[in-house]
Amino acid sequence: MATIVAAAGKFGFLYLSVVQLVVPIVLAIPAPQSAVVSAAFSFPQLFTALAGGVIATIIIPLLKKALGNLPLTSH
Repeated sequence: MATIVAAAGKFGFLYLSVVQLVVPIVLAIPAPQSAVVSAAFSFPQLFTALAGGVIATIIIPLLKKALGNLPLTSH
């Protein structure tokens, strides 16, 4: 559940900040270029965030199990 919420938060932040604010107001680039930049910061960000969350959910327990015997700091 946390992965979905985090992915949605990342998507929402990037969509609102980049697509709705930076591209049209700050950059003021022509429409074709604006569409390309906006597309890169919309749904692809949601999909990559979800994929990263799923991968981390799988890998982190495996790493904890594999590295569980090692000390956290070296002396």
